[in-house]
Amino acid sequence: KASHTTNLQSATHHEEHSISVPVPEVLFTDCQGHISHVSSEDIDSSESKQCNRELEMEDLAGSAPTNSSTKTYTVKCLHALINAHTSARRWFADVKFILFNKVTLLVFLTHCLFAVVDTGFDAIYSLWCASPLYLGGIGFTVREIGITSAVVGALFLPFSLFVYPLLEKKFGSIQSFQMSAILNLFLAVIIPNIHYLAVTGPATVLWLIIIVTRLMFVIGARICFAAQCVFISNSVTHEKLGRANGLAVLMSDIFRAISPALTGTIYAASLSEWTMFIGFPVDYNLMFVIFGGILLIMVLLTACL
Repeated sequence: KASHTTNLQSATHHEEHSISVPVPEVLFTDCQGHISHVSSEDIDSSESKQCNRELEMEDLAGSAPTNSSTKTYTVKCLHALINAHTSARRWFADVKFILFNKVTLLVFLTHCLFAVVDTGFDAIYSLWCASPLYLGGIGFTVREIGITSAVVGALFLPFSLFVYPLLEKKFGSIQSFQMSAILNLFLAVIIPNIHYLAVTGPATVLWLIIIVTRLMFVIGARICFAAQCVFISNSVTHEKLGRANGLAVLMSDIFRAISPALTGTIYAASLSEWTMFIGFPVDYNLMFVIFGGILLIMVLLTACL
């Protein structure tokens, strides 16, 4: 009896510990009105799956456009391609008109030739001033060349502010350009002959002539540059003005980049022994004579405008 009672108690105690708590059930109604019994565990798993599905959809929506947004994006791309094609055709038509028109072609050619003279003369003038007397220069030091440039720049400032507008108003852009180019033509030929004054003349006269001739050349060059800007503006219509200015600046910058190397090479070759033995115009005057010839061509080109 006692053993049976003990076994019965142990079995009862084991059953109490092995009893599982029933999972509560919840009633759900589907779209058709049917009632289904779903446990809380099924609810948790279904909610987690739905949440994960929603997160995946949000990621896809953020990375890939929907059908409506795809259509809008495609339409915008087509509009952009059409506008780019139209702009390219208009650009090529304007460039063709600018480059194959007689007036604009002459203006651009004059602009490029002036770029060669303007940049090349500044480089050669400094080399000529620094060249020794036996090579046709005037033997200036770097400090003396800097002083002449500073004085010329200070004297040129009032002219650019007050005198040039009066000349432009009285003579017009074409005549102002031609007179300035002819003035620079004579100065380009005369300036190398100052070498003889540096050999025999007093220093005060030499400095005065150097400053005066350099100032006159700078004034003539600035008048030519301002007149060329007017040429470009008057050679095309208002719609093509931006492209014409851009092409003119591009072409002139190319020639400005080439000019110092080319003119410097020619000037260095003109100072060799065999060229100095031949004499004028193959000696140190050679590059200045070339500048004069280019200026003469510029005058003839503007006469055709």
